[in-house]
Amino acid sequence: MTAVLADLLSQRAAFDPHLCSGNAFEVTCEQLRRRLGEVSLESLADRVRRDEEALELLAAQVAVPETWMFRYPSSFETLRDACLARGRGIRMASIGCATGQEPFCMAAAALAALGSESEIVVDALDRNPEALAIARAVDWSGALPQRGEIPAWAAPWISHHAGSVTVHERTRAAVRFHRVKSIGDLVAFLAERSFDVIFCRNMLMYLDAAARTRVIRAMVDSVPVGGLLFLGHAETATPADGLERSAVTDAFAWQRAELPPLIRASSVEASGTASRAKTEGAWARRPPNNARGPEAAVQAPLSEARSVHSEQDQALQLRTRVNDLFLRAEERLAAGDEAQALRLLGEVVFLAPQHDLAMLALADLHERSGRVAVASQLRMRAKRIALRGGEPQ
Repeated sequence: MTAVLADLLSQRAAFDPHLCSGNAFEVTCEQLRRRLGEVSLESLADRVRRDEEALELLAAQVAVPETWMFRYPSSFETLRDACLARGRGIRMASIGCATGQEPFCMAAAALAALGSESEIVVDALDRNPEALAIARAVDWSGALPQRGEIPAWAAPWISHHAGSVTVHERTRAAVRFHRVKSIGDLVAFLAERSFDVIFCRNMLMYLDAAARTRVIRAMVDSVPVGGLLFLGHAETATPADGLERSAVTDAFAWQRAELPPLIRASSVEASGTASRAKTEGAWARRPPNNARGPEAAVQAPLSEARSVHSEQDQALQLRTRVNDLFLRAEERLAAGDEAQALRLLGEVVFLAPQHDLAMLALADLHERSGRVAVASQLRMRAKRIALRGGEPQ
């Protein structure tokens, strides 16, 4: 009968079937049967089939919602360094937040780097309602709140006194808890938002291959250029192309380093062949097709070479210009000059229509000014660019 329970976890919670077998799983099922007062494993299976709460209890017994403060300290040191370098507000997500220690530690790291006046938001997601209730109440009497030490820099935001942990009100205010009942709910949540940082540590290992692939893809698509994805020690393989592993190996951090192309590589004219596409790269901005007369087909090789070099120079100049404008926009944002930042970011998007990071920054500015619809359109446009690999909109 444990096979029936395993099938229910696989079908309704996307659990890896290998985790739902053997003596350990049989003991887990028997413990849950006694806890719920069921007379047999058959009646337990029937209850799990019709009772969502019972299903969640079984899932929680397999994927134990155990966590502790500043688990993998290097991850939080890396996050704090990234916030210091960023110098402005940040949006983060904790996926599989369990009893809440992780998202509060993420908020503390950001607050330590950016200060209490900065806009810091952590969306904390989990499917386990009992774990979320503990997290919201910050009731960690039986949830291993401390293992290891709280860093000195975090002390103003999370502190440990006389055997108990105190979370500062500002730290609590930065965290918003959400229940996601399924992988589909989680993917939909990510599809509607963008995050500068995502923590998803030691959750993926519980999922089957298909669900794991869906979640990884959704997370990568939600992280803009320069964003960070923190995984657990059990998920150390490269999650996707375009992500680079942090040099701090025990931080388990990946950064999205690829800037989206300005145009699709496939739209580079065939007359340049593969060599031209390679030298110009994704930054090429060619003139309209009708800008080249019929005589172009009979140009001497030297003329063609000069043309290629000229286009390469133009592409380099464009890239330099876009980078300079975006850097200036970041500086203006850090200085609180939102009007000038808005103008500079608009110019970046005009010159580089696939620059999703600039679009997301613009979306933030419009949202702060009450232009929610415009912000939503920009975020969806940035999302489509990521999904389509730089395809023009």
